[in-house]
Amino acid sequence: MNFTRKPLTLIAAFGMSCLLTLPFTAGNVAKADEGTTYSWSLLRKKGEILRYRQRVIVSGALPDGTNLDVHLKSISKQEVKDVSEKGDALVVETVESRSIVVNGNAFPDDPSTYTTIKRTFSKNGLVLKSVVENATPGSETLTQMSSMLGATPVPDKAVKIGDNWTTEIENAVIPGKKLKLFSTADSIEKVAGTETLKIKVKLSFPIKADAIEADYVKVEGSYSIDTKTGKLMRASYTVDNSYIPSPVGELKAKTSSVIELIVAGVNDKEEEVKPVEKAK
Repeated sequence: MNFTRKPLTLIAAFGMSCLLTLPFTAGNVAKADEGTTYSWSLLRKKGEILRYRQRVIVSGALPDGTNLDVHLKSISKQEVKDVSEKGDALVVETVESRSIVVNGNAFPDDPSTYTTIKRTFSKNGLVLKSVVENATPGSETLTQMSSMLGATPVPDKAVKIGDNWTTEIENAVIPGKKLKLFSTADSIEKVAGTETLKIKVKLSFPIKADAIEADYVKVEGSYSIDTKTGKLMRASYTVDNSYIPSPVGELKAKTSSVIELIVAGVNDKEEEVKPVEKAK
């Protein structure tokens, strides 16, 4: 099957937005004296700029039986444009470079298709407002889903390893419906030479009012924050039952995504993304 630019752009937009929407500029993580409990808030600084390296794999089968295996790599920039008196932050996410490989073949990228994602986050890690500029027509459901995946809720009290907390958020796809996001303080691990607190998350939700549970979008993953500064160092998510439009019907796909903070002198020398030149 010949893949047109529109469905690939939709797939790329969804794969990247699964991670681009995360509020990566967290505030301090307070470690209790006994060294077993943690608390934090997401306090940003206006003008702060961070860069992230992303890798996304989308796999599935089209209704006609054609297998689809898409590998995406990108470098993105996140900038805090404004912070309100109560700590709400406007964060703008942009793509600096991207490469796409479809079923083993490099696909010409087109920077004119890059989106700009503007999200307002509360200091508790919830998405208050979401706007996607230059969105591809037909990607409305995907961009709504991505705003839900951007939530990294802060617990209302200090937690120790093994503690769980549940946060109720809005279903951005079906107005008026609530969802439960489950979080667990999982472990302490080193990422890019930095001690981090790893938090596991789980979320399941319908994107159609009459959907049965077997068709729910299911999300599992984790994110790791610096235990001294609260800065997010790494995130990894798997999304099952992603529904992506295509010329021959909906693609039911599985998406795996990993993002890492680019740290000067530590991992900034890793291979940079080199997009395929646009076809002439």
